[in-house]
Formats: sequence, structure tokens, C-alpha cells
Amino acid sequence: MHSNTHLTRSLVWPALCLSVLACGSSGDKAAGDTGAADDGGENCTMGELGCTCYPNATCNNPFVCSPTQICAQGQDVDGSPVSPTGGVGGTTVPVTMPGEGGTTSVIDASAGGGPSIDAPLGSGGTGGADGLDAPAVGGGSGTGGVLGAGGATPLDASVPLDTGPCSGPELACPCSTVGALNCVGHAQKGMMMCDGAKWVPNGACTGTLLCDTMPGPTQGTCVQPIANCANQQPGYSYCSGTNNKITCGPDLLTVSGEICPFVCAAGQCSGECTPSTLDCDGKTPLSCATNGTWLRGTTCTSDCNKGACCSTSAPNACNGTCVDLQTSNTNCGACGVPCSTAGGQSCRLGLCQCATGMTDCSGTCASLATSSANCGQCGLACEGGRTCQAGLCLCPSGTKECLGICANVQSDKANCGECGISCGDSICYGGTCGGDNLILNGDFADGGTYWNVTQYTTGVTFGTSGSAYCLSLPSYGYATLGWPDKLNPTLAVPIALGYGYTLSYTVSSTSPLYSFLAKVGHAVSPYTSVYSTTVDKPGTTATQFTHSFTSSYSDTGAGIAFTVEANSAATVCFDDVSLVLH
Repeated sequence: MHSNTHLTRSLVWPALCLSVLACGSSGDKAAGDTGAADDGGENCTMGELGCTCYPNATCNNPFVCSPTQICAQGQDVDGSPVSPTGGVGGTTVPVTMPGEGGTTSVIDASAGGGPSIDAPLGSGGTGGADGLDAPAVGGGSGTGGVLGAGGATPLDASVPLDTGPCSGPELACPCSTVGALNCVGHAQKGMMMCDGAKWVPNGACTGTLLCDTMPGPTQGTCVQPIANCANQQPGYSYCSGTNNKITCGPDLLTVSGEICPFVCAAGQCSGECTPSTLDCDGKTPLSCATNGTWLRGTTCTSDCNKGACCSTSAPNACNGTCVDLQTSNTNCGACGVPCSTAGGQSCRLGLCQCATGMTDCSGTCASLATSSANCGQCGLACEGGRTCQAGLCLCPSGTKECLGICANVQSDKANCGECGISCGDSICYGGTCGGDNLILNGDFADGGTYWNVTQYTTGVTFGTSGSAYCLSLPSYGYATLGWPDKLNPTLAVPIALGYGYTLSYTVSSTSPLYSFLAKVGHAVSPYTSVYSTTVDKPGTTATQFTHSFTSSYSDTGAGIAFTVEANSAATVCFDDVSLVLH
């Protein structure tokens, strides 16, 4: 706020005149005051100019201001003239016109020498010193009196008030927006209001409240200060938590924050480390104290890692971890040297090595006895389906070497059953091409070879008859003709799941049979069935019966069985039995 070289501003709040004595109660007025009796309000004395009138306060006639006007410099703020008559002297005269023997005025003008009122020949009062806003003026002599000594320059109401240098919103400094609010300073209780020409007092905040200078809805009003900023100076700082520095704003109503790099102590950032952090200085552990300073521990006999000594089992610090360079697969012999564990290496005595019986072949541990990529020696790979067996490349079990290639003769169409046997467009399954008869000696060209007869009743005879193989049954005779026989179980054929097959045979009977069953199933116990039928009725003439089916499951060793039961004596003959894979 600016100041006058002669006077100090006195803050007076709304509904009060600016001078307590001149505009105060009648008991404070000087003798000779011709003003009206005190009515509890703040009144101007007769002839006194410069009494400031605020809402709900009045000045005596003829100097009465409206509730929104201020009487100053001989005219109301609306411009109506006021008579420049000398006022009554008092202790303090706060307006623009001369008074009687007054001392220095406070706000608007100086006191001047006034006429003698009580003594006919009394002398006028001594001129007052310059006021804040106008020069002192000598008053006229009273009846029989002499002119009082006053200011050399008479009051000129047309001369603007001298407010001194203004750097912003300050009391008595110019403003233009009527009703605008502000404060007498930062972190102050005093409030100001603009009367359209200058800033004037507008009351004071009570209790702990302070006036808010920040532009916004609360500017110029009372606001509760930040708790930690109350009763402090603007810019005061305090700590929140371990590293948050909080600084109070210019009005103590706001704060700003700063994160300290280490710690906040006594409202200031300080320290060299973050509390509770750990580190090492060579082999010496460090721990950061609550005040942000390093505390040194006892020097380690092993390495120091993250503020702690490494153990004897892992004495070396590597990239934030304690390890043993003699055994660590990721730090073998030195930090950051890995062993090829995927290749079978491990760290032993600080070196990446293969296990006993293994050979290091370009970073991969290989068994030269079984490795198909390193068979017998590093880099020698087995080809054509061969595998490494005892250091030699050989075809695996179940396959044969056919012209340099290991072929599965059970399923290889180019080598079906034996090397070089091609199935053409047919499939190869069980070492037999599709379309070939899976039943060996199905035409009985070798008599009953590979066939077997099981008798359930006595009196059954069997044997070849021409190109057929016949069973002779007595009345109610019951027997089964099956392939392969028990002496040749390896002839049983594999049945593939989901594949198509055709069962065909020629059969005749000298008399009607009680039952006839044709079956494809497991050749040995439990004789699980793959396919069976009872619809065929053999007659006296040899008839070929054909049945196609898709296997519902696989069988590694299947055979064929025909079970017959006679009503009366009958001879049943079989020929051209076949089972074909499609």
C-alpha cells in the first residue's frame, strides 16, 4: 500500500465515518459545534466538508449524502456543489475544508485556522499541517478576531485528490467498477469496495478468517485459511509425509506442493537418499535413515548386494542378485555368462560342462550312442528314417531298409509286406494291399491248412471234397470252422478302425440247417466280434454270399469263423473264403 509522507492511513470500516472524533459521537466534537444533536448515527458538523457518508449513515443538513454517496472536496460524488464554509475545529478533521484550529487530518484534507467563535476579539486557530489529500487552508477571522495562520494555498475543489503512487488495488487508489471487492493486502483482514472512483474500506474479517485477493467468486470476502497456514506468513512452508513440501499462498488460503527428491524436513527439501532405501559402497552396506542420510554398516567378507552381505553359499553379487559363480547356470565363472541348459549344459567349477557320458557338440550335450544328429560322432546325422542305435544309424524296429529308406512294410504302399511290393492306388494295411484277400488258403487249395474245426457234439467229421472243405454233422450236430488255426495265430489280420471291408464265401448244405453264423472277430479269446451275420441260408446248391461293412473299431489280430448247427444230418461245404480291405 502507498503512504503519505505526512500521515498514516487509518482503516475505518463500513457504516462508520472515517474520523472517529470529527464524525463520531457528539461528545467528541469541539465546543462551538453547531451540528444537530447526536442520534446514534455518524453525522457531519455544520460547515464541515469531507465527512464520508456510507449506507445507513447521514451527515447533517445541508450536507446530507444519499446512502450511496460520499461527501468530499466540497461536492457530493454526484457533482452537486457544497458551500466551502470553515468547519468547527476538533482534534481531527477528516475532510477537505478548513476547520477551527484543527491538527492534521487523516484521510481527505487538512485542518485550517478557523474564526474565533467564543471571544469577540479572539484570534483564529493556528493552521493545521497538510492533510493526506489536500493542502491546509487558513480559516476566516471570527467576529473581532484575526485571520488564523493556515495553509498558503486555498482549497480548490476542482483539483483531484492526491492519492500518491498506486501499484494496484489499494485504499484511496482509483477504480471504476462500482461494488467491486478486494482486500487491503495479502493475508489481511481488511476488505475494500470500489465506489466508482476509488477503493474505500468495506469492513474487516472476524476471528481467524482472512480476506481473499484471488480473482474469483470469493475475491474481497472472508475465507477460512488453510489450517497449517493460519497465523503464518505468506510463503511459509511445512512438510506433509516424508517428502512432500507444502508452501502457503499469498493469502494463506491456498497451498502449492513440491515433491522433494529425498526428504522434507522443517518445511525444506533436504537429504541425500530416500529413507529406508538400501545400497552398497563397495563391500560396505548402506541404509538410508529417516532424515535422508546414509548410515554405513559393517564391511562384508563376501560381496555386498542391495545393502546386505551375500551368504557364503552365494557369495558373489551379479546384477542385483547373490550367486555362486562356481555353480550358477546364468553366471558361470563370471557375471552374465550363461550355460546352454537347453542343450544339457550345467555350471561346474565355474565352467559350462556336459554331464558324464555326454559330449559337447557345438553347445549341445549329445549322446553319441543314441543321438540321431550326432551318431557316433558330432555332426553325423542319421537319414532315411534311420535312428542311432549303439552309435550306428539303423532302421527302427518294425521297419525294413528298402533302397536306403526305412519302410514300414505294414503300411507303406510302395513296400507293402516286403520291399518293392507296390499297392498302386490301393492302401497298404497290415502288410496287405487293399483289394487283396487277407485270408491265406481261403480257397482251400492246400486242404485244411491254417483252418481249425471245433466240435461241440460228437460224430462230426471234416475234410476236403474236391476244391471245397466240408463238415459232416449228425442230427443236431454243432461245430465251428475257424481261421487261422491255433498253430498259426500270427496269420491273424489287423482290422483298421473306420475302414471298409468285404467278406465273401461260397457255401452249400445237403439239408436245411438249424442255424448258420458267419463272423469276423478276434482270433483268440475273448473272440470279440468285428462283424457277424446270421441271415444267410445255405442250400443244396453252392451259393456265394457277400457282405460289406465298415469296422467300428480296430483289431490287431482278427480271423473268420463259421458256426453251423444241424436239424438232421447234413454236410456243409465251404469254398472261396475271402476278406478284402477297400
